[in-house]
Amino acid sequence: MIFLWGRNTLLCCCLFWTMRFMELMQIWHFSGPYIYLIVTMLRAMIPLLSLLFIPLLAFGALREGIMVMNRTELSLEAFKNVLLEPYFMLYGEVYAPEIDPKDWGVNLTETPLYEMVPILDVAYLLYSIVLMLSVIIA
Repeated sequence: MIFLWGRNTLLCCCLFWTMRFMELMQIWHFSGPYIYLIVTMLRAMIPLLSLLFIPLLAFGALREGIMVMNRTELSLEAFKNVLLEPYFMLYGEVYAPEIDPKDWGVNLTETPLYEMVPILDVAYLLYSIVLMLSVIIA
């Protein structure tokens, strides 16, 4: 257990030293303008990313809450399903067998909003596509 804490501390230190190295690279005449440009673009993208992240989080939490109704504790798997699966849905992975399974052995009266998941999926994907197209056009 102590080994894992030491390893994680070392990894965090490596992260901070790498970020410090990026600050030192800004001084260099070759990479400095590129790093400045990337940081400026990221600052301009934060409002647009928040417009995409908030519905992603809302849809992921609603989808996970409806589809996995027996989960009582918060786990890393639940957090992964809330954020990662809707993120992959933006790029074409729709998880169709999970959304509308043929052999789902649970009574639909126990999961009252199960039919809403595909409808909410369509609304989420339409919103995100319109937002991404507006970013591309702008």
